[in-house]
Amino acid sequence: MKIAVFTNASGDSAALYDAGCVRVYRRGQDGWQVVDSFDWSLRPDMPLREVQAAARRLFEQLTGCHHFAAAAIPGALRAWFDGMGITMWQLTGAPLPALDHISQLIARKNQRRHATPAEFISTADDGKRLQIDLAAALRANSALTSRQVLLPVLQSGQFTQVDVLCDHLPKWFARELAVLHLTVSTREEAPGQLRARVRHAAD
Repeated sequence: MKIAVFTNASGDSAALYDAGCVRVYRRGQDGWQVVDSFDWSLRPDMPLREVQAAARRLFEQLTGCHHFAAAAIPGALRAWFDGMGITMWQLTGAPLPALDHISQLIARKNQRRHATPAEFISTADDGKRLQIDLAAALRANSALTSRQVLLPVLQSGQFTQVDVLCDHLPKWFARELAVLHLTVSTREEAPGQLRARVRHAAD
């Protein structure tokens, strides 16, 4: 597991509009270690488009890290990152004493979430052609996220194609598909109803 923390020059967590840098921690056999560090900053007077551009740059640098902590997080940025599949955590003081606690909260949160209900996944042929009604699954269980519904299926690779029914593609979709060597084509079936067909890149 990786957790990124926005820190000041002293190494303590900082508010996102303070001067600081991002440190990415990963837990190993010897505890939490810094595995990456890079400069990143926001200013309170930044126009919205610049804030969004800075958020996208940070998202691109947090490859494989889906948790980000800071001393204070503006609501707009929290919503923006949540839409990209990154969970924000508030942390004050030195990061190391708090990372185990955040890790435990993540585990408890995951345990409370249910697996995708079987009625929202249908199969055809030999079970290798799947259809997932993402929109219906999210309506039925508000604790689910699109990542939780789709990634286990996509990461398994046990399919020839997966049709995803949704109202829009998740923001994280294209990046994860590239990592998994999958391609997607989309078709609008009705206003606000999209069919995304995922296949292996070699097919």
